[in-house]
Amino acid sequence: MSDPSFPTITGGTDPAADVSYDTVAGLPAPPNAGSLKDVAGQLAYGCVTEYSRDPGLRGIPVAGPGGQTLTEIVRVHGGAGTKSITAVSLRVGGAPPLPHWDTQNANEVLTEWRVITFSPGKLPDGSPVRGRMCFYEYTLQSPPSENDLLDEGTSVVDSSQPSLYTVNPADFLKYLVGPSQPVTAPAGLVATKP
Repeated sequence: MSDPSFPTITGGTDPAADVSYDTVAGLPAPPNAGSLKDVAGQLAYGCVTEYSRDPGLRGIPVAGPGGQTLTEIVRVHGGAGTKSITAVSLRVGGAPPLPHWDTQNANEVLTEWRVITFSPGKLPDGSPVRGRMCFYEYTLQSPPSENDLLDEGTSVVDSSQPSLYTVNPADFLKYLVGPSQPVTAPAGLVATKP
């Protein structure tokens, strides 16, 4: 006997793709999704993209009297960057989709690849539920600059191009963290940015 508080699985056909698919009762199909087979029964999907940029600067403590010596800022390399993608997908009735590791960008070199699977489960009405996660790490041959657009990715239930969702340079607002309060520099010394 099925529990009416949980969605039920029904079958159907996507005329545009001419394939069979399952739908979850009560949840609308996404507009322009291509094939509903890819998204039917999708309970959850989340994708986090993280960018890291190391400008190659380090603070080197300098010997001298306490409170009277500034830390020296030195360049140890020309800059480096990484990108990581973490996604989770939970689906009723079928295999949960994950983003492919090939970003089709020669700057992004895949250096780590992990896929995590959840033990299959069942809803009270007997419908199978499956979950998966993935983690991809890329070394960027050229690290992102302050002027680059950073792709965020897209969702399995959104047919928009991933390039529609980006972090733009104008999204970073200086007033949210500054200006910082000044600190007292040792007598006669002036702290400057490199």
